[in-house]
Amino acid sequence: MEKKSMKDMGVRERNIASCLLKAVILLLVLSHPSVSSGAGWTVVPVTQAGEVTIENSNTRLVLQNDIIAAGSGVGFVAGRANIRNVELDLNGHTIFFGMQERLLPEGVILLTYAGKKPDDKQPDRNIGVHGIYSVRDPRFIYEASNFADQRWVQGISSVRIYSSRPGGRIVQGSGNAAYSSAIYLQGHRNVTIGGDPGSQLELEVTGADSYGIGTGGCSAVSISYLKITQTGRHVSNRHQIIAAISLGKGLVKKGDPDGTVYSEVHHTELTGSPQSGIKTAGYARIHDNLIRQNAVVTNCYGVQGWGSHHVEVYNNRIVPENGRGIHLSERTEGWYVHDNLVVVHENTNEEYGSKYQVHGIKVEEVVAGRVENNRVIAITRGKTAAHAFDINVNASAKVEVKGNSFIGVKRDGDEARACAVSLLAGNGTGVEFSGNRLYSNDAVVQVGPYTTAAFSLYGNEVAPLPDSQEFSPVQSNSPAFVYFRSNNKPLGLISFVDTVFSGVDYVTSRAEACNVVSNEYAVARSTPFRLHGAGMHVAGASVRMECFDGRHVVEGVAGKDGTLTLAVPIYRKIWEKSPGAVVCLPAERDWKGVEASRVAFSVLLNGTWHPAKLSGPLVPGELAVLEVEAGGGVVQ
Repeated sequence: MEKKSMKDMGVRERNIASCLLKAVILLLVLSHPSVSSGAGWTVVPVTQAGEVTIENSNTRLVLQNDIIAAGSGVGFVAGRANIRNVELDLNGHTIFFGMQERLLPEGVILLTYAGKKPDDKQPDRNIGVHGIYSVRDPRFIYEASNFADQRWVQGISSVRIYSSRPGGRIVQGSGNAAYSSAIYLQGHRNVTIGGDPGSQLELEVTGADSYGIGTGGCSAVSISYLKITQTGRHVSNRHQIIAAISLGKGLVKKGDPDGTVYSEVHHTELTGSPQSGIKTAGYARIHDNLIRQNAVVTNCYGVQGWGSHHVEVYNNRIVPENGRGIHLSERTEGWYVHDNLVVVHENTNEEYGSKYQVHGIKVEEVVAGRVENNRVIAITRGKTAAHAFDINVNASAKVEVKGNSFIGVKRDGDEARACAVSLLAGNGTGVEFSGNRLYSNDAVVQVGPYTTAAFSLYGNEVAPLPDSQEFSPVQSNSPAFVYFRSNNKPLGLISFVDTVFSGVDYVTSRAEACNVVSNEYAVARSTPFRLHGAGMHVAGASVRMECFDGRHVVEGVAGKDGTLTLAVPIYRKIWEKSPGAVVCLPAERDWKGVEASRVAFSVLLNGTWHPAKLSGPLVPGELAVLEVEAGGGVVQ
């Protein structure tokens, strides 16, 4: 038999090794049915922690086993521009990250959002780590005036993080590093996290000042079918808004509203956040989530986003262990909040010791927004007051609040107050508040303590608490209609028009000792008027009605047929300042068939106000006819 040369044997061994390697790769592909083996995709097996540089589009990273990392877990960055379609598949495995403390070197300072170092409750040398990340760690490190180890990644178009098999988890370890995230992405667009109801991701975060998912610097982000649990109990700066999810803004196409790609969070379960559930940057849809934050500081809403535009929030259950509901905050515009269940209560926290308040939905100095068909329950806890709906707006705002159930519950033995609606401050000229159901066992509507004026609430129902076990322990259920809080600034008239009173008397109201000229409210009914002048209909004329010795003024404009509707008061209650006491002036009630001497009408014709008289009795709610004494004609 001819002997083989050493050279031939080496070639043979290399061929065998090559065949074995191909077989192993084939087995890996076949053992992962979700991994594409089609042309154009590069599959990269991941077996240990570290950062992967992506050199080609259509790259899929696939975990082969659980990964245990002392610091951060798996990172990826683009090695060049124009990388598209990068996926990371947990494949049913777990990334354990942050298993050890990662201490900052001497001379490097860790700063928070506002430039304040964390206090002694969290070691300020223990820096942030991430389970899956797209930038080099850490995030919040500064050295003198220069960035230290801070590299922004080249953006990737289309990033997906998921688990093709059940059991995919990302878990922060015993290092408990602050400023951490289970997933932290920055600079990418068209990002998908989760997305598979059959293999829901589970994320666990333990560090202080830490997020579940951070995508604030990304655009067009979709997060769904995952569970986030946070156990960290410290927030260094509440203005940073530490959230379970920091959601990047939608991808806005200027000049093409229909082409905007909205960010989205849906079918998630968010538990234990020390402050907020979801913080949105705008152009987002947030729906079908269960949000149960457990706040230690204020600004602790289930959904919020300062100054963000065009956000739809619907079909969520926001039921925090400790915290608030939904915040339409300053400068927001285009929020549409509807069909949510919100049940809130709030203990005192690290920031406020006592006498605080919880809000179910708060509308605060917004540009425009809509709140419709929500069921909101706010419950007192000790000295923490409960406001199911809280509003503070400017006169220029365009806000609609319709068809909601707002329920304020004062538990037996609690010192704090509860209300269905709190008219906290502002001018309600731009607010349409109608068709809502307002329930409470304490005060249905609270006014103040800041300057509040020109709110008119139309066609709402007022009642004690519904007969339901969900509000126990509650014994007292005889609420006051209106409650005025102590204040130092004058309040304008608050009007309740066409209100349906079911078990609540509109004369039942209370006021704290105040330092202003007066607190007052009126109950009114929409009343149709027909305007005549010299035997003709007077079209387009402004009409003014003054009653209660000129203290109550209502204006309207006649239509082309000379008709208009005015809110005629049937009751008005006024408190005035008096040394050491609040005095309630005599008030009208059940005002019907009022004689002409008790009310004055005038009509503006050609720039001049002319007196007008009733041609018959004035019965609120029934048609009345006004005659203009100075002649008629069509107003130009």
